[in-house]
Amino acid sequence: KPKRTDTIRKTPELLAELMDKEFGQQATDALAQGEKNGQSDAISTLDEQVKAFFVLEEGDEANAGGPSPIPSDGAGERFDATKNPTLPAEVPMDSAEIESLDLNDEEMVVREDDVTDDELKVDAAPATTGAARRSAVLFEKIDVQLALKNMLCDRLRRLVIETGRRTDGRLPETVRPLAMEVGLLPMAHGSALFTRGETQSIATATLGDASAEQKADSVDGTENRKFYLHYTFPPCSVGEVGRVGAPGRRELGHGNLAERALAPAVPSPEAWPYTTRVESLITESCGSSSMASVCGGSLALMHAGVPLKGGNVAGIAMGMLLPEDGEGEPVILSDILGVEDALGTMDFKTAGTRDGISTFQLDIKCEGLSQETMRRALAQAREGRLHILDAMDGVQAQPSEDTAATVPKMLTFLISDGSKGKVIGPGGKTVNGIIDEHGLENVNINDEGVVTVSSMKTASNEAAKAAILELIGEDGSGVKERDPSVPSEDMKVPEAGTVLRGLKVVSVKSFGLFLEVDAEQNLQGLVLMKDLDPGYVRDIEKTFFEGDIVDVKVVGIAAKNGRLMLSRAAIIDEEGAEKHALPDVNGREQPFAGKGGGGGGGGGRGGGG
Repeated sequence: KPKRTDTIRKTPELLAELMDKEFGQQATDALAQGEKNGQSDAISTLDEQVKAFFVLEEGDEANAGGPSPIPSDGAGERFDATKNPTLPAEVPMDSAEIESLDLNDEEMVVREDDVTDDELKVDAAPATTGAARRSAVLFEKIDVQLALKNMLCDRLRRLVIETGRRTDGRLPETVRPLAMEVGLLPMAHGSALFTRGETQSIATATLGDASAEQKADSVDGTENRKFYLHYTFPPCSVGEVGRVGAPGRRELGHGNLAERALAPAVPSPEAWPYTTRVESLITESCGSSSMASVCGGSLALMHAGVPLKGGNVAGIAMGMLLPEDGEGEPVILSDILGVEDALGTMDFKTAGTRDGISTFQLDIKCEGLSQETMRRALAQAREGRLHILDAMDGVQAQPSEDTAATVPKMLTFLISDGSKGKVIGPGGKTVNGIIDEHGLENVNINDEGVVTVSSMKTASNEAAKAAILELIGEDGSGVKERDPSVPSEDMKVPEAGTVLRGLKVVSVKSFGLFLEVDAEQNLQGLVLMKDLDPGYVRDIEKTFFEGDIVDVKVVGIAAKNGRLMLSRAAIIDEEGAEKHALPDVNGREQPFAGKGGGGGGGGGRGGGG
């Protein structure tokens, strides 16, 4: 059955055979150089030589009549037109030699005129065409590039299988040397330097309040993100001079992968009120800088004091070497190098804690992977991840006990749904007044009623919390306290007209008095200003004090707010003002006998006393 990958351009078999014969050993020698720059230079030199030897260029059309024959004497020497100037224009070939050539390959430059079953007439390559030493058969540049990559991949796989070592001398499952430290940037809230081989990341963690949340637009609306990661890959990290501008797709993709790895470990907003931003600056790169960002970002978060769920998070990139045809035993590699990523068949990045994987990303250059191969790769990745976590825990296993002095102090509490408007006030006047009065950085209230107060001083946060809760009459649990003057259905409430004597004043407000009716039931009653006295009370706070004892008559339950309403004026009208006169203490101002009239005394509507 035809495969979907059959439509992909494949290397001409003749080209692969010729290239491996001519440059195979040179490719092995180039890959065997463990030092990154030396290996890169050797592969670049090989690339130039291969192209000069095989690529069909402009001006070679005169030689497009076909290739020169390849000697079949086993000596392995290639025909060179410069050494054979007397070669006849047409050279006969027998059927066996013809069959050895891929005459059906459309990319081969072969003239098919005068072909019989027994011979093929081929034009000789002129000595002045191309380089001084050229292949007898020339190919399209794209085929040469593909064949070179396949040859390097095959040679790399054979090198690992035959020697048991990779190009840098490591075993297939070995992770490169690790080096890391935290706190290298004194002004950052959290910082870490993570180095793995020739890949290095400087990571920082910055903590802020709700105003630092990242706003992301989507089809579902605007999303406020309390945790996000920025990944930067400057050209200097790979020894290049390039333009530095807005992040490209590669940087966005790598940053998104690292963010997905760390996000599950970041505590919920209820447990960690800070907005947390991680930045990863790649200073050196040779394989999997995104996984270095995960490791460095985890250490920076721990150093900043973020209590990561499950401990540190580490990432590792796995690779695989497999022949072009997909046949043979795959070689699984841990912590791949840049050359192993480029030449290998798989780039499998996994990240997580000791408890499990938080994210992964799989790129393959073959039709698919068997379950057994995936099991091997995951098991080997876990061993590598645990090895890295052991090293990270040796540097910062637990979050710092205290955050940096430059981190805003945060305090969160809950308010009921109906209290948000009261805290904010008209046009934000109330909340802005609280911010200014207590020197706060910000006050944020989300849809769930979580209030987050931030400032540089813990005392300021506590004072602001107390002011807000007093304003709305709540305790910070998110449940509005029952108004003591509003009796519940299961309470025993005195009926209207009942006289209650010896009630204590528990609170004096500008609109009236709250009296303690039943201490066991936490039941109070309200006497409004108009019901305080038959006369005129000019200043309630100078006339009544907390702790005063008064007699009242029950009016009933208010229909509007359900409060138990009482009246002192009603009982004075019935029993006279003298019996209910207020003690003349603390400079008390007695009610006036009539509205607008003078004279003290607690007289009733008709006169004094």
